[in-house]
Amino acid sequence: MFEGIKVLPVDVISKLHPFKGTDDKTGISNLSLRTDNEEFFNFMSSIVSANGVLKISDNELFINPLKTPTDISEKLRDIINFSNPIRYITSDGLEKTLKNQICVHLLFHYEMCTCERCNLERLNFVRTKELLSTNTYNSTYELLRKGYTYYLLGDYYESFKVFYNIYLDADKKLQPINYTIAKYNLLRLKVFIKSFYFEGDRVDVLKKLERIKFINDERFITQFAPYFLDIYKNLKDMKFYDDVIESVDDSFTQIQKIYYRDKNGGSDSITAFEKMQASFLRFNSYLDHNFIIFNNYKKYGILAKKL
Repeated sequence: MFEGIKVLPVDVISKLHPFKGTDDKTGISNLSLRTDNEEFFNFMSSIVSANGVLKISDNELFINPLKTPTDISEKLRDIINFSNPIRYITSDGLEKTLKNQICVHLLFHYEMCTCERCNLERLNFVRTKELLSTNTYNSTYELLRKGYTYYLLGDYYESFKVFYNIYLDADKKLQPINYTIAKYNLLRLKVFIKSFYFEGDRVDVLKKLERIKFINDERFITQFAPYFLDIYKNLKDMKFYDDVIESVDDSFTQIQKIYYRDKNGGSDSITAFEKMQASFLRFNSYLDHNFIIFNNYKKYGILAKKL
């Protein structure tokens, strides 16, 4: 359902099965997910890591076990990665559980990634270019990563070509996320193409970009992919930035109050620090893992300075 996106907005995660419990006992606060869904909590409690391989300690929880331990580990790894940046899952009203918190972060996999984007982050430009030159991609997600890597390299034309092909090939009904992310990134790339690309096909490229607009998409998504509507609005209206700046501003104000009270002999909670950290981490993960181009460096700088 959510192919093409790895980090979902908090309000979307809380509505999804199996994360969702009852309305008043399900929610995400800072880096913790709170739920009273006993089946989900017990399942997550049963995931263990042995030498980097994930498995289920209670086999009865797997009604239809996969064929090999490797298949099981990879599927469980997808589940754990999907919860990023959630670090803890806490129970709410579960009387039968022996513990009330799961440390999900202990199951995260930190093995060095060899993809083009991660090689670029390690400044291995030679290997990055070698990987970008290959045409072997098994999924649209990998193509999104390729287009995003070209953007990070400053090769806006190659980035445009990748995202434009995804935009043309994606089935709006079957792949609304890939279609929307490609469209959103093309609209961001238009600014860079206008400013920095002056090759012979510049006019043709800009004509293609000028035809791309967010018009009538909401009506289409409401009809054919209603589960994606909240994420679409989050992208189109840049709500992901508005939410984080509001949260960080609020946390910053609370931290100032804590400092004043502490200085004058009072006491207060330190949750504001955790809220600020969680907000920025979730924002950064949302951009980085979903390959979303955010070309407003001034806003990003304002946000980072408050940390």
